[in-house]
Amino acid sequence: YVTAETMYTRLTRALRRSHMTDIAELSKLLTAQDKVFKQCRAAAADLGMTITSRCRIVIPKAEEKPKNPFDDFDDNEAADAG
Repeated sequence: YVTAETMYTRLTRALRRSHMTDIAELSKLLTAQDKVFKQCRAAAADLGMTITSRCRIVIPKAEEKPKNPFDDFDDNEAADAG
């Protein structure tokens, strides 16, 4: 992800600074930027960094301990003694 993001940033800066008149060279930069953007987006989704990928993350539920049937007897004895 980091590598793709770095490359995207570099390509974007190059496109902003360029005043190219060569359409073929500009097209190559735009194609490279598009490919790197798609790689960055795919990596972000795989790492759970997008909203939709976060919605798919399942948080395991804590296991509930089975109730001990003898716990009720302790409560009754304390009430009778009091």
